[in-house]
Amino acid sequence: MSNIRTRLSGIYDKPFFTPCSIGSADDVIDDIKINEEVMQDRLTDYDLEDYEDQEEMEQAAKDDISKAIFMLPTVWEVNVFDFDTTLALACNLIPFDLYDYGNDEIKHCLALGGCDMGLSPRLELYQFLQEGSMDKHSKLYSIINHNYTNDINYFEDVTYKGAIDEVKAILASNTEQAA
Repeated sequence: MSNIRTRLSGIYDKPFFTPCSIGSADDVIDDIKINEEVMQDRLTDYDLEDYEDQEEMEQAAKDDISKAIFMLPTVWEVNVFDFDTTLALACNLIPFDLYDYGNDEIKHCLALGGCDMGLSPRLELYQFLQEGSMDKHSKLYSIINHNYTNDINYFEDVTYKGAIDEVKAILASNTEQAA
């Protein structure tokens, strides 16, 4: 498919993601802002009957989100203007803002939320759905451009069922619009 936009190494073009080491939870926990949408999404996994009150349940959810963020020492800063929390959640990522007081800036970051398997397809899908580009070394690019069908089940186990069909539909729509 010739209408696939690729984003390369970052030598000539700013990469979509930049790895960002966040250190230990004790060092930066106060610098992390968890979006209300993320909290509401996570709270759907909890039952108020299991807690004394709403506040205790919300604290448990916040603790679980923090544990997921710090599961790996590297998170991914998104280097695009439009940071999309809803899309990140749909891709099974944990979006959050990291305040860098030394540089007086906010970094929009994504945590993979796990470490049992290669979870990079979550980032690949987010990148494509956010801006329509793919890294030419990604599983997604291999599936779409080289028809590596063996990777589809793995990709969709890590992201969500139907993700590849959604990508193909977007690419087909882009092709029709270009014609």
